[in-house]
Amino acid sequence: HGPEGSAVVYGPQKGASADDVRELDRMLRALAQRMGWEAYANEPGAGAAGGIGFGLRAAFGATMTRGFDLVAGATQLSERGRQADLILTGEGKLDAQTVRGKTLAGVLELARQHGRPVRVVAGVVEGSTQGFDRTVALVDLAGSINASMREADRWLERAGSILVAYT
Repeated sequence: HGPEGSAVVYGPQKGASADDVRELDRMLRALAQRMGWEAYANEPGAGAAGGIGFGLRAAFGATMTRGFDLVAGATQLSERGRQADLILTGEGKLDAQTVRGKTLAGVLELARQHGRPVRVVAGVVEGSTQGFDRTVALVDLAGSINASMREADRWLERAGSILVAYT
């Protein structure tokens, strides 16, 4: 909860209004207080993945681990990144939150370690795309969010062609 909490950070992205965000944040704070879990609520990553980490940590003593690190280790992603000439990835919405702990931030970090370019297809791109070699927004190709979702396969194929052809 709070200014960096899950309601404030992720609520608007999921369609919550300003009033909804305030109410969700109030309820999250009350839940943590009533359960005696305030310390867990303030740990980094507590709000990620819908607060699953917070719940598992508070109720079962689970260890907080960055999801990207867990998946990257299991899939040997670092080695694959080292061997790759180019890293293509995707995100629903590429915005300021993207580089603050989302999977794409981990991909970008890995690519920098190996000196590989990263190209991204996203549903929507808002703000800076600094760090990425190239980005393509499906909504820009399709003309609207609805059109991009209605014919996602068409626009993904087009975005892929643009990202691979870009030199």
